[in-house]
Amino acid sequence: MAELAAYLGIGIVVGFLSGLLGIGGGVIIVSALALMFAAHDFPPLYVMHLSIATSMACIVFGSWSSFRTHQRHDGVNPVIQAVPRNALLSEERTGKYT
Repeated sequence: MAELAAYLGIGIVVGFLSGLLGIGGGVIIVSALALMFAAHDFPPLYVMHLSIATSMACIVFGSWSSFRTHQRHDGVNPVIQAVPRNALLSEERTGKYT
């Protein structure tokens, strides 16, 4: 239960500082998660990888939510939207990432 409270506290502090001061949340949350993971005896080799991956997962969900909201309000140009999608799909099929 204490772990959950610590993670929620980190989220609240990061959200407050990002919203109020415009500080990038990733800088704060990656550092805080690295300290939390190290305190919970995660292998040192994986602490930073887990911290960055967790932060990036949060970005993916937030970006998807923002994209869907803009799309509902007709704020997304389908032609521009298709270019990155088609590029990613073609790279995935060929196995070539540049």
